[in-house]
Amino acid sequence: MTIVIDATPAIQQQGGIGRYVEELARSVAQELAGEELRLFSSDPRRTPPRPPLDTLARTDHPRPAKLWRASVALATWIGRPMDGVVGPGDVFHATDHVLPPFRRKASVFTLYDLTHLVAPETQTAPNREFLRAMIPRFLKNADLVVAISESTRLGALEHYDLAPSKIRTVLLGTPRGMEPVAPALRDEVRRRLGLPQRYFLCVATFEPRKNHALLFRALAELDDPSARLVLVGKRGWKHEDMQQALARSGVAEQVMILENVANADLPAIYSGAELFLFPSLYEGFGFPILEAMACGTPVLASNASSLPEVAGGAARLLPTDDASAWAAAIRELRDDAAAGDTMRRRGLERARELTWERTARATLALYREAHDRRS
Repeated sequence: MTIVIDATPAIQQQGGIGRYVEELARSVAQELAGEELRLFSSDPRRTPPRPPLDTLARTDHPRPAKLWRASVALATWIGRPMDGVVGPGDVFHATDHVLPPFRRKASVFTLYDLTHLVAPETQTAPNREFLRAMIPRFLKNADLVVAISESTRLGALEHYDLAPSKIRTVLLGTPRGMEPVAPALRDEVRRRLGLPQRYFLCVATFEPRKNHALLFRALAELDDPSARLVLVGKRGWKHEDMQQALARSGVAEQVMILENVANADLPAIYSGAELFLFPSLYEGFGFPILEAMACGTPVLASNASSLPEVAGGAARLLPTDDASAWAAAIRELRDDAAAGDTMRRRGLERARELTWERTARATLALYREAHDRRS
């Protein structure tokens, strides 16, 4: 059996999706038992993936994202198979919200979240409408569907006509390299990036769904001029909203924004934080809280969507709209060293539970099942 994984998100380094695809492909390659693994890419630049994935055979279809989506949508509507476009293989894993129609290949489709349905105001109109129109068809055409959290699986069963046996939950693993960092390295990164000596941290794309404005309100309610909040991320859709909320908050001088931080620096940034704060309105999974826990940082997260199940009891969960509750929790954990140590220990244990080997084995079993269904 030859497996083909759409590596486009990893090649284009599309945030959490890119990390998922890269980690999955790397781990599946280590778990193969007689199978062959190939990659597919619709990256117009033909950029090779990062090692060791650059050694795998790859089929390139270099079209810009909008044109590629349009061509797949058209082929899906008119029933024109695209087996040859993605190259040789028996099972295709669609990881980029796009599933070409096939005549011979089996297919597995990863459903990350239902943002386009449950929080449509946080997406651009073109992306939202594409997903609304095409996701039902992709789910119908796929032999099996991977949901990256139970929250996503249950949401899919609620909103789509899916047999429960067709969609399976496969939780993701803790990203490699995320672990507590020695004080000397923490200090070197702190000095180089100009980080405060003590700070709270949020790592998230600058977009409305991440709910940064709640943190600004909580910081104002904390009423401590010495408190510092560091925001790490990249500009996303409507990133201006965050800047405007910060300007109105009265705590702009206490907030530091770092854009496009190197992945190699993230473990030190996480490890150096007093607390990690993640008030997101909706997540399909929520990598950052797992990364923070793996680095030994106590986590405060929203009680929304998938975050409670990913946290696994190792984080303090709070409402997405109650700044006073966030301020009180921050104050409590900042002042109670024993409570912080307990959360730190539980977080490290939770991060060790979720491994990419476990994710790869479960996903590989689905590839084999999808192939058997077509055989």
